[in-house]
Amino acid sequence: GWILKKGNRKMQGYLKRWLVIQPDGLLSYYKQPGGPPRAAVPLNMTAVRLDHDNLLIDIDTGTSIFHMKAQAPQDFRIW
Repeated sequence: GWILKKGNRKMQGYLKRWLVIQPDGLLSYYKQPGGPPRAAVPLNMTAVRLDHDNLLIDIDTGTSIFHMKAQAPQDFRIW
């Protein structure tokens, strides 16, 4: 489903991205559903931090950190 992902450049805000988690734990995100994936991350190789108050999800791969934000509390609970 849709989630906000922080851009990679300094001072870049959150961009709306389509996020998919496969049954094997592979997380992929896209600019739009059906488009080419922007990145794919095996979640079993990451550290995930949740901030329930601010609806934030940080995924640390060891080489980069993906900062994501749910748009509503119910979306956060789903992810």
